[in-house]
Amino acid sequence: MLPTLTLLAALLLPPQDAPIDTTRQFRGYGDLSYVWGTLALRNGKVLRAFVPTATLRGYSMVVPYYPQAPAPTGKPPRPKLVAAPNVRWMRAGSQYWEVLGHTRAEPGSLALRRQAGSVELFTVKATAPPILTALGPNPVLSSPVGTPQRVELPPDDWYLRRAAEPPVLVEIGNFASQVAAFLHDAPELARKVAAGQPGYRYEDLESIIQQYNNQRARR
Repeated sequence: MLPTLTLLAALLLPPQDAPIDTTRQFRGYGDLSYVWGTLALRNGKVLRAFVPTATLRGYSMVVPYYPQAPAPTGKPPRPKLVAAPNVRWMRAGSQYWEVLGHTRAEPGSLALRRQAGSVELFTVKATAPPILTALGPNPVLSSPVGTPQRVELPPDDWYLRRAAEPPVLVEIGNFASQVAAFLHDAPELARKVAAGQPGYRYEDLESIIQQYNNQRARR
C-alpha cells in the first residue's frame, strides 16, 4: 500500500522545471556569444540569465538576455531586453560591466571593465541601436521596415577610475594632458603620454593603463 501512496503523491506534485545548464555557451541575438551571468538591476532585483559577452563591448542602449538557453538546433528565439541604464552591474565569467556616467540628467551606459588594478579602465563601444517598439521598462525588438539607413557611430567612450573616486570620461581632444595629469604619480609614464610619444597615444590607452597598474603592483 505504501508504494502506491508514494506513487500517487508523486503524480500530484506540480511539474518541476528542468535544471538550467549553466555551462552552455551559444550564439544568439546580434550573432553574439551568450554565457551564464548575473545582472544586478537598479531596482534591487538580481537576474541570473545568459548574457552576451564580447572582447570589447559595453551597452549604451539595451542588454539582451535569455533566462534559459535555447534549443541546440534551430534559430535562437528573440531575447528579453533590459534598458542598459536600468542595470547597476553585470558579470559573466571573468568579465564585469558597470553603469558609468549616471546622473540625474544622463542615464549612463553599461561599460565593460578592460583593466583592473589601481586604476580601472572601462569602455562603451559605440554600436547601432536595435529597432525597438518601445524603450520603457520592457523594450521589445521589432523588424526593420524599408531599406536600412547607414548609421554614423560616435567614437567609443573610455572611463578611468581610481578606488573611491568618480569615473573620469577620457576626452579625445584633451587626451595627452588629461591622462598625463591622471597618472601624475608615475612621472616617466606621464611624461611619455604628455609628449605624445609613439605607443602612448589615445589608441594605446589600454596598454598605458596596464603599464601603470603593473608599476603600482611592483611597489
